[in-house]
Amino acid sequence: MRISLLPVVIASAFVVSAVTRAQTPVSSSQGTASIAGTIVAADGAPIARAIVSIGGPVAFTLVTDDRGRFDFLALPAGQYTVTASKTGFLAMAYGQAEPGRGSGLPLDLKAAERRADLHWILPRAASIAGRILDQGGQPMRGAIVLLQRRRFVDGAPQLVSCCGQATTDSNGLYRLRGVPPGEYAVSAIPPGDYLAIPEVFTTYGSETRRTTDEEVQWALRELSGAAASRAPAAANTRTPARSRTVSYGRIYYPGTPDGDRATMVVVRAGDEKNGIDLSMTLQPTAFIRARVVGPDGQPAANVSLSLSDGWSTSGARLGADGVFTRRNLLAGRYTLSAKTVPPALGAYQVVDLNGVDVSDLVMTLGPVAHISGRVVFEGDPAPDLTTTQVSVLMRPLGLTSPARVAADGTFTVPAVDPGRYRLSVTIPAASRGAWTLKSAMVDGRDAADVPFEIAAGQAIGDVVVTLTSRPARLSGLLLTADGAPAAGYYVVAFADDPAMWVTGGRRVPAPARSSTEGRYTFAGLPPGTYRLAALTAVDASDLANPDFLAALKAQSMVVTIADGENKVQDLRFGR
Repeated sequence: MRISLLPVVIASAFVVSAVTRAQTPVSSSQGTASIAGTIVAADGAPIARAIVSIGGPVAFTLVTDDRGRFDFLALPAGQYTVTASKTGFLAMAYGQAEPGRGSGLPLDLKAAERRADLHWILPRAASIAGRILDQGGQPMRGAIVLLQRRRFVDGAPQLVSCCGQATTDSNGLYRLRGVPPGEYAVSAIPPGDYLAIPEVFTTYGSETRRTTDEEVQWALRELSGAAASRAPAAANTRTPARSRTVSYGRIYYPGTPDGDRATMVVVRAGDEKNGIDLSMTLQPTAFIRARVVGPDGQPAANVSLSLSDGWSTSGARLGADGVFTRRNLLAGRYTLSAKTVPPALGAYQVVDLNGVDVSDLVMTLGPVAHISGRVVFEGDPAPDLTTTQVSVLMRPLGLTSPARVAADGTFTVPAVDPGRYRLSVTIPAASRGAWTLKSAMVDGRDAADVPFEIAAGQAIGDVVVTLTSRPARLSGLLLTADGAPAAGYYVVAFADDPAMWVTGGRRVPAPARSSTEGRYTFAGLPPGTYRLAALTAVDASDLANPDFLAALKAQSMVVTIADGENKVQDLRFGR
């Protein structure tokens, strides 16, 4: 955990004001301001033909000249960010401290103002390369190599995929390019069409067994005896026990299937990390045989069943006997979900496999869980739901289909697997700016921020999803003790209640960086009580760490935002 606090952390005693200011409108017509600068490499050499993008009241993209220069002209007044990129280098925004972490410095531009002093370095991209071999030491063609970082998800550290992937060539070689600085777990998964074991990864292929020495010796004796007598082998020869099934599976560097035991590869800007090699090993597998029956104990008709390992999902339509079988499954947690078609009845089962077959699983169908409610709009005019398609989503995605909101505002999610979910909505792009999700109330809790639990067969009704055209907004100035703008610091806002510290939740938004005039803004915050602090360096991933937020909470100030309030809160450093 890294916390870089200001020399004096902002506290409530340093609040200057809590008043609402009139917002200055930004003209959409051609302006009179301009932004210019130069992009260089770490050695000071100009970077020609770098792509420079500007975002703000208007958006443009230019290409630098042979001396690395760019010049945006005829800009309207407003706040802008500028980002540069080029193949072989890491993309960086102006004022960003390091690639892949934090954000650029927002530029407050006045009418007719010219900012021609922008100058920053693009660090060269790093790469990670190596070779993937199979069990026999031969190159594994088509293996997929992935990078993951350790991040906090819902309060616990996990490996999270990032930064692209690579596929091995016919010599088993791979190279991951454009890697930002950081620490990574490098892993490889076998290709789906690998000849030694067909379709083992995504389609749960046929079984493969490793031949044991006992089986080889038995076979040699059988062949030798049959050749000597020119007769069938003796019937009383004991057949050796069958060996366990195996398959190629995911392997982490330097050679473990357990991500918690992976050795992290440290990458710095411009590094060429070669020799990150992996040998794929055969891992024990098992099979699942499940029988799906109706409430009367008889095989159920017209049933579909899906099996998920958290990475991929395989489905099948069950036959008249109601039996479902999948083989060659690696160690892990698998989720089986059976539903009738249409989904009036269902069954749900979680199975942990570790090389031991599960052959006697019985899943009895019962009523499926479902959720229903209505969508309401706060603000005028409300959209016409006969022509505007609004849908309610259950997160995590993929477990249920979006529920279309009817013309009268009602919706139903007809078949929900047991688990923890949050609710959100999708709105057409044309209406997205006018309407923002305010809340999704389930049994008195806002399920837009805090997950709720649904059990098998449970019916949850009276869910109220509220969209508003008047979202709350928090903004202000960050000032030094002498009242000068404090530019380039990160203002952090997070819910006062630790129960709201949910990964991806709205009550722990991404940090807002103070602009060249010290301005910061958080838009679309739900009403409630928040904590504010200013830091010299922070990243959105830090805010998913509850220990980080707990340490920051003790050194922060409190601010309360009312429903629909446009609140201005200026912050001043102590001396």
